[in-house]
Amino acid sequence: MAICARNIAPLSLCPPYRETTKPNYVPVMSSLLSTKAVIFGICKSQIQLPVLATANVDESGTVEVKQDKPRFKWAEIGPNITKSQQQAISELPPKMTNRCKTLVTQIICSSYLLQNASLSDLLSSWVRIMKPRRTDWLSVLKQLKNMEHPLYLEVAKHALVEESFEANVRDYTKVIYCYGKQTQLQDAETTLLDMKKRGFVVDQVTLTTMIDMYSKAGNLNQAEETFEELKLLAHPWIKEHMVQ
Repeated sequence: MAICARNIAPLSLCPPYRETTKPNYVPVMSSLLSTKAVIFGICKSQIQLPVLATANVDESGTVEVKQDKPRFKWAEIGPNITKSQQQAISELPPKMTNRCKTLVTQIICSSYLLQNASLSDLLSSWVRIMKPRRTDWLSVLKQLKNMEHPLYLEVAKHALVEESFEANVRDYTKVIYCYGKQTQLQDAETTLLDMKKRGFVVDQVTLTTMIDMYSKAGNLNQAEETFEELKLLAHPWIKEHMVQ
């Protein structure tokens, strides 16, 4: 069988054989990681939670580090609590729901558990995990009040801003009354201001509470001004007559 040599290219004219190499992505990945790195550290606290931080480098070379606040983690009640705390926990009402018992127990042991965390962190964590309703808040507040716990007023003040509590005018009035009873006038006025900012209408009960508070504290001018406001609220026609 004859073979035509004209169709066969000389060996010298064939392109040289080159070994196929795999692309190297290491320099590219290193460049990306240098512009936006994720760093993990350890929070120095009782709970030892990981802290996530991100470092961004802008065009000018300025490094901006943003650190996210670690989530509050509840500690287990151990043998470190006192006998009085153990007694208070054992006397919690049997009909109290578990979600309420959990929070009250943590508050009872607050001197041990809240050394590296705030009460606000504890309450926010309870809301996020337990998903309480208004009835749960009221149950917790009632128990703390019956126990005359020193954190009762702080819990009540925090509850006012929680959606699950569904605060109303009377809830604000109770907190204002407690502040007035303890002669904490500035806290009472701040609570009243927050109440107005949230769109609640001040009623006669709230103003009467403020008048009583100012009178007992000896602030007669403030008491008189609040009394005039109360008269305008009780008799709207007086205000209309003054405007005319």
